[in-house]
Amino acid sequence: MPFNPLLFFGGICAVIIGILFYLLSATKTELKNERELSTARAIAIESYEASIKSANEELEKNSGGSKNPKC
Repeated sequence: MPFNPLLFFGGICAVIIGILFYLLSATKTELKNERELSTARAIAIESYEASIKSANEELEKNSGGSKNPKC
């Protein structure tokens, strides 16, 4: 079978396109994972802020009742 340069370069192009599709899908997966991680971090931060607020309110409530002067 004689060497066909069009077939050879067509095969190389097909391999390059396949690699590009693989990289694109890997990038999409990575971005999806990053979005999920960012969402989880945001939820954790909101939960942390809510617990701090609750703790501050509890401290204010407890310290408010103990400020009775002993005069």
